Amino acid sequence: MKLKVLIVEDDATSAAVLKQYLRDAVEVAEADSGETALELVRKAFESATPFDAVLLDIMMPTMNGLEILGELRALEKSRDIDPADRMRIIMTTALSDTDSYMRAFSEECSGYLVKPIGKERFTAEFKRLGLFK
Repeated sequence: MKLKVLIVEDDATSAAVLKQYLRDAVEVAEADSGETALELVRKAFESATPFDAVLLDIMMPTMNGLEILGELRALEKSRDIDPADRMRIIMTTALSDTDSYMRAFSEECSGYLVKPIGKERFTAEFKRLGLFK
């Protein structure tokens, strides 16, 4: 069974790189805003086909990635989704400062990758989270 992954990224080049890393392993959806991402996740839950993972940029135009992360986790909690079954949300960002890193994990992200993200590091993170074998 293929993984279902949502890429939330407002930069087309960054989204294309991430999509290339995922190309054969997953079903990929893309959103260029937080609002679109939340709508896609809601629809996926309603159709009983939730995303396995979300790649989430922090620096987004209207809602930042940390706000989106909080909304996604709240949506899962409102649906009584067991923590073991939650989406793996990996922050993909140029922000390498400790405050951004700590805030993302306090909002319950699953992983944190600093751009530029190489394929080896990307694959290792997916393996660590049990998404790739």
